[in-house]
Amino acid sequence: MTATITIDFSSDFSAAAGYRREAGRYYDRSAAAARRAAGWYKLAAGKREHAAWLTARPDLWAEDPAFVPALHEHTAAVFTRVADRYLRSAFRNMDQARHANERAAYHAARHAGLTRKDPA
Repeated sequence: MTATITIDFSSDFSAAAGYRREAGRYYDRSAAAARRAAGWYKLAAGKREHAAWLTARPDLWAEDPAFVPALHEHTAAVFTRVADRYLRSAFRNMDQARHANERAAYHAARHAGLTRKDPA
């Protein structure tokens, strides 16, 4: 008597599709974070430009903080730090998307019968 073992790889196909969807979500998050970072960098550049303009015109300085170049430079530095955080988030999401795509490729290959081993 011979025993027959069948392996159902249909779950690998659905796993591959799931990982592809997950990668798409990470790509979308990455793009959104990159757009936010670009907006904050643009705000910081505007603040730096305004500070440079005020620095060249000391006669405009007053007790009002809106006319103190150092405050604009500080605000620009804060905006740059916020943008840097969004940019780090974008890179992290791209890395997560890459990983999900690798897992999707593995499961697709496994579904096609090209591999039997689980990667370490």
